[in-house]
Amino acid sequence: MTKIIPLTFKEAMSHLNCQKWEEPIKTELQAMERLKVFDVVPRTSDMIGKLKPVPTRWIFTIKYDGTHKARIVAQGHKDPEKYEPWEKESPTPEHGIIKWFIARAVQRGYQ
Repeated sequence: MTKIIPLTFKEAMSHLNCQKWEEPIKTELQAMERLKVFDVVPRTSDMIGKLKPVPTRWIFTIKYDGTHKARIVAQGHKDPEKYEPWEKESPTPEHGIIKWFIARAVQRGYQ
């Protein structure tokens, strides 16, 4: 039997077993409220153009023991005003560069 993990909130709520996802979603929202992670603020017309809501996304998983988990995560990296393109990625050297440095260190007798 395959377990279907929804990719979006809409999929989770339209799934045949949506009641299995309702409790984890409720638990996650209660935890966020209890920890005061965010404040719900009514959007008014004077906010338009000044403040933008942070996009969020639900991540659904089924643990090895069959427990359903739902987590809501912020997608702050999508705010072009906050982050420059070079801040989105961390530079990682290619394998060839690493091999070259190791070979050089061996040739020179570094320990």
